[in-house]
Amino acid sequence: MAVDYTIQAEVVDIGADTPKATDAFLVDTNVWFWMAYPTAGQSAIPYQLTSYPSYVNSALGNGAKICRTGLSLAELLSLAVDEPTTDSALARFQNKKVDGYDLFILETMKSNAVLQVITDDGDFATVSGIQVFTANRNVISSARAQGRLLTR
Repeated sequence: MAVDYTIQAEVVDIGADTPKATDAFLVDTNVWFWMAYPTAGQSAIPYQLTSYPSYVNSALGNGAKICRTGLSLAELLSLAVDEPTTDSALARFQNKKVDGYDLFILETMKSNAVLQVITDDGDFATVSGIQVFTANRNVISSARAQGRLLTR
């Protein structure tokens, strides 16, 4: 069953986009997982193992800035976060439909003025003021239907 997303972000279909040298992407944990872990294929959908690594490599090749956060490793392991970040994340939690780690990733993006995220996680599409670069068909379909699909 497809998730019914209320799209607030601008959504970009990475299958139809070419990264630009002026782009600055935060790469979400799920993408790092599919790119770096040998066992990722055991739980991934085939497009996740091909679309995201291809797009990230294309972004690197075109001179885009690729950003990461220690939260990605922490999401896979465990996490300690300081009080100001926690307070900001809790405030955002009141009106955003994202999980705990995503709240901290959004705060990291905000504090570093990064507005673009490469992710398969549809929750990010419910956040206004960012651009979600994805191959997630449910997110892309919802964005198209709601007039939030961005073609660059």
